[in-house]
Amino acid sequence: MPQFAYRARDAQGSLVEGVLDCPDRAVAIRQIELQKCIPVRIDLVGPEAKTGQREGAAPTAPTQNLKIPHGQLLVFTEQLAHLLQAGMTLDEGLAVLEKRLKQPRVHPHAASGAGRWPQFFTSIK
Repeated sequence: MPQFAYRARDAQGSLVEGVLDCPDRAVAIRQIELQKCIPVRIDLVGPEAKTGQREGAAPTAPTQNLKIPHGQLLVFTEQLAHLLQAGMTLDEGLAVLEKRLKQPRVHPHAASGAGRWPQFFTSIK
């Protein structure tokens, strides 16, 4: 049976490391989560590691080369944290942030609306 070396964080934030005998990566993740830990890294170890990579096992993360400015990452993380604290699930929070990123802050028609409906928009001088 393949072995997976893992690193995870427990509820107190401490680093937990170990090795699991599991049929696949998904089962390893579930076992780590059953230990009330959050997986940080899971690697296939042993002779299967070299052949498993060629057969389509998890390749190197494509986001390792992704360059996100620190400030933007900080804002995104803070916004996600606020949504989660408000009771949203992770999926819901990420969906909200995704919509926010796809939509501009001021919709292009909003600026032209002042000319079309002057009774609703007071002039700013």
